[in-house]
Amino acid sequence: MAFPHLHPRLGDLLMVLSLPALLLLSWALGLGGAILVGLLNIGVQVGLLAWVHASWDQELLEAVGLVTGSGLVACLAIGLFRLQFDRRLVAENALVGSQAQTGRQALELVLLSRVRDAASSLEPSALMGQVVKLLAAYPRFRTVTSYLSQPPSGQLNPVGSEPAVEEVSTELEMVTRAARMGQTVVEREKLPERVAVPLLARSSVKGVLLVGGATLDERDLALIEQVAVQLNLSLDRAQVYEDLRQQELLYRTLLETLPNSIALYDGSKLLYVNPIGLASMGYERLEEVVGQPITQFIHPDSLPRVAERIARILAGEHDGFEEVKALHKSGAVLEVEAQGVLVEMPTGKQIMMTVRDVGERKSQQARIEYLAYHDPLTDLPNRRKLWEEAESLLVSDRRKHDTPALIYLDLDNFKMVNDTLGHGAGDDLLHQVAGRIKTELRQGDILARLGGDEFAVLLSSADRATAQVAARRILSVFNAPFIVGDHSLHVLGSLGVALYPEHGETLNELARAADVAMYQAKQGKIGVAVYDPEQDRNSLERLQLVQELRQT
Repeated sequence: MAFPHLHPRLGDLLMVLSLPALLLLSWALGLGGAILVGLLNIGVQVGLLAWVHASWDQELLEAVGLVTGSGLVACLAIGLFRLQFDRRLVAENALVGSQAQTGRQALELVLLSRVRDAASSLEPSALMGQVVKLLAAYPRFRTVTSYLSQPPSGQLNPVGSEPAVEEVSTELEMVTRAARMGQTVVEREKLPERVAVPLLARSSVKGVLLVGGATLDERDLALIEQVAVQLNLSLDRAQVYEDLRQQELLYRTLLETLPNSIALYDGSKLLYVNPIGLASMGYERLEEVVGQPITQFIHPDSLPRVAERIARILAGEHDGFEEVKALHKSGAVLEVEAQGVLVEMPTGKQIMMTVRDVGERKSQQARIEYLAYHDPLTDLPNRRKLWEEAESLLVSDRRKHDTPALIYLDLDNFKMVNDTLGHGAGDDLLHQVAGRIKTELRQGDILARLGGDEFAVLLSSADRATAQVAARRILSVFNAPFIVGDHSLHVLGSLGVALYPEHGETLNELARAADVAMYQAKQGKIGVAVYDPEQDRNSLERLQLVQELRQT
């Protein structure tokens, strides 16, 4: 703007303070500064005009008013525009910052969600490996390593690292410190910054999570702590699961290795049978018996008693072992002892049955009893059995007035057979002798082996003549030779007969009489001799004779 009617210097000065300069200065200073610039401009111009002109005319006043007014308005306009510009810039910066915070929060939420999904795993090593990869994908973290305690030593070993582990000594020092103190350890002295967070299960350190980043702020630390909380919960669940698995393994091992059969029954069907139980009943697979009624495995004779016992057990009464007839898959009858115990389960009452086979035990007992009363070589009754049968027979015969008889038999020269052909041949000979004698006995007569080459026959009822006939029949078995191995042996025997009650009213007396008569027959080489008291007057001499005859 020019002022040609003014002094040339004044015009130049006013041009210097013209509108462009005022606008730039107002923009730079903002709204408040623009107002001051506008007012200062008015003051400067009025002062300059007053210095140049001693008096002002109307034209000068109008010019000054025009210049100063337009300058002030322009300054205010620029100041207001700058104010709006600044506010918009602040709003845009705030929006950018808000968007950045929102983006970070979204990443954190996504990370925590994925960690929670991974935390459903009950396998600690797999869980830690997944979480390490998730944390390593988070933009603010550069390195992630997880450590787990290895039982029973408790040593911390790395189970996942992204990227590969670096500066192992430094990391292990932090990890060890965090595990020992059970507290988070932060390292900011050098880059990348690191944080080690202990992982707890049942109040004991089970592992450590180590995370590194260019800079880790409090928000990063809080995020890592939240991840650790999720891992703690998962490790605790994994520990509970492992404890339950170990208990289940222990109980299953016990059930599967017990020598007795174990079964679970809910009152209507079988729920479980251990391998011993399956095998004892002839089954191979658990599916063959589970879900089946117990009546399928019980003999009809035992069903009423079993049903009664089950009702008592379910009512809470104590149950002891009791013999039951069970059924094998093949239909065979099994003799067993069974006991039931009431077990309260979440699904209801169940009966745990312990079953043991008594058939084999009874068989063994019967075998033991048999051997106690029988000769294992010939299967004949032994002396003990003969004595019991004879005592019973004598008591019975006293009431019925029968007359039993006792015959003793001894093989002649049996020692020579043993010495010449061996004890095996002697045993074979004894077995054949016993077989032949049994064919000559009546029903009710008892043949027994007393030991060595001595036998005895108890005739249930016989007078003298009948007893002698029986003795002659027994002696006749020696007429034919015995084939022992490659040898044909002619063997003789000596028999002594004692009659009840003529030769003794007690078993001992009768046995002594038969023994004396047998050695009378051996001495006289007559085959059969009936006890003669006249030949048994000197018992000492007789005893010496018997001992001499035993040596022959």
